[in-house]
Amino acid sequence: MTGNEDAISSQSALGLGYRNLRNRTAEQSGNALIWQEGKLCMRIMAADKSAEPDIPLPYAREDSRLEQRAAIQVKMARGDASLAWPAAFHLMLPILPHQRSATYAAVARSNLHITGHLWLPAPTEKAVHLHIDTTLIAKQGSPEETQIVSVLNREMAAIAALWVADHER
Repeated sequence: MTGNEDAISSQSALGLGYRNLRNRTAEQSGNALIWQEGKLCMRIMAADKSAEPDIPLPYAREDSRLEQRAAIQVKMARGDASLAWPAAFHLMLPILPHQRSATYAAVARSNLHITGHLWLPAPTEKAVHLHIDTTLIAKQGSPEETQIVSVLNREMAAIAALWVADHER
């Protein structure tokens, strides 16, 4: 680690990334945190807000509607038609039994680059949108791609659990 994780807000992408490391080593590179998970080199950073469409996401799970999530996936797919979506935009499973807040995820692939998108709504502020990405050398739809999507989903679920724990106190 870089030693400056104490100076980073625990709510920021890097702050959540540091808290998710669970004794793994990492390196900070600009506004990104890079670590190794198995044989994968993973990177987390906040999404560029100027490049993304404004997506209204409800904070409460009971306010999230399937039609809304489908419309968001269509909007994202139209935004960059070259992307494949091994995991479409979805409401993540509850992390805690009493969880009321919603967390959302999707996984996109562009050639040899695969990105997990994680949206973390808050009750009083705009949703935080994080990217967790890695590279892969595997055919689309292959078991290797499925395994990497699974790793991304586990990392996103762990980060979402930290977020939920912070916002449902």
